[in-house]
Amino acid sequence: MNAPTGRPAAPEADPIEPLPEPPVSWIADAPAKPICDVPWLGGSIVMSNGTVNFCCFTSATVGNVNERPFQEIWQGADMQRIRQSLSAGQLPPECRTGSCPIFRGDDKHYLVERMNGANLVATPDGELRTSDRIQALRRQLRDSSLAVLQPAPGRGQPLKLRVELACSGEPLTLDLFIAVDSAEGHRRFLPSLEGYALPFACDLSCGRRSLDVVLDTADDEDFFGAAGLYRVCAAAFMPGSNPSISSNCLWAGNLTVRLA
Repeated sequence: MNAPTGRPAAPEADPIEPLPEPPVSWIADAPAKPICDVPWLGGSIVMSNGTVNFCCFTSATVGNVNERPFQEIWQGADMQRIRQSLSAGQLPPECRTGSCPIFRGDDKHYLVERMNGANLVATPDGELRTSDRIQALRRQLRDSSLAVLQPAPGRGQPLKLRVELACSGEPLTLDLFIAVDSAEGHRRFLPSLEGYALPFACDLSCGRRSLDVVLDTADDEDFFGAAGLYRVCAAAFMPGSNPSISSNCLWAGNLTVRLA
């Protein structure tokens, strides 16, 4: 087929295959969350005739307070079925309405952003995927790496790590998180060995940048007291973003090291 000018039409570019979600240990290990949490929050509506509507985005009702106590309705079979469906990543029939922002694929709606972050977009078939912007930033950082600088350190000896942030384009600003999982399954975030997802470095500017991290395993004998495998995860996130949402993550590196 020719273009309107008479010249052959340029072939369409092949779509770029999306990169897989970065393997962030504390996100991968978290319990799967429902695609919507409204039926858990208690924001129900009781109509003047007593019928109970569990969400303002649907006209479906789940009972009547003139016939059963509200607590019985809220914990009843219909609500349990709705919650189970959402926990499994599926919208129940009550939610399959054009009023529901998730069903209609409204990726800019506050409900979608609250559940999934602001870096997801809806595809024509209604599925959510990471935005092209985040995908492009991930490609810029795909050559980054995490390495241990000495083999098999013993307990009480320093654990030396190196994070190599390699940005192929313009320098990026990001937040860096580093987590260590102990041989007994406990997790701490560097540098202060807190149990919460606190950043190792905020607003870190990187083109190609190496960060050497020396972890004194003698500092916390309760955490490093057992011999065995320790898992380390370093992950770069959009500045100031929620580190528990995978669509905010630009890169992640993982390794395991055995402390003798």
